[in-house]
Amino acid sequence: MSPLRTAIIRTVLSSAALLSTGVLTTRTAKAGPELDGATVYQDNCGRCHMPRTPGDLSSAGWRAVAFHMRVTANLTKAEFDALEAFLAPPPATAEPGATSRPVESNPVLAGNCLRCHDSQRIQDAVDGGRTMADWTTTLDRMRTYGARITPEQADELARWLATDAQRSN
Repeated sequence: MSPLRTAIIRTVLSSAALLSTGVLTTRTAKAGPELDGATVYQDNCGRCHMPRTPGDLSSAGWRAVAFHMRVTANLTKAEFDALEAFLAPPPATAEPGATSRPVESNPVLAGNCLRCHDSQRIQDAVDGGRTMADWTTTLDRMRTYGARITPEQADELARWLATDAQRSN
């Protein structure tokens, strides 16, 4: 038997085994109002993970987890959207006259860092007195994880976090 034929047979058998155990499914997304984020969470996330509540992570944290697990859990777009709405509801609108937290006022940070990280986590790091070197190391690491900021933006953001953001408090 040729190596190619052997590889194809192994792939088919592996897929059949995964389908039979429920790890891999061929389901289609439910349409309409019966698609519920809590049910999607229980049916998909609960197969491998211990139950957690939406309050266990920030909205940004849940968005990051859901985004990374979407492919692994074989979620459809509709299931992903329902799950995200359940775990990470949009933030409440601010009260009139309320001021934004200093970290949220930086457009590079708001457009990149807050996609995965909660503003309070970043604010706590700012309040902890990190130096520009600390921030440079952190931002370099985030760039390796896929943060879409240029080296120049990373330098400006490190400087801002180490100096201007601390003065805003």
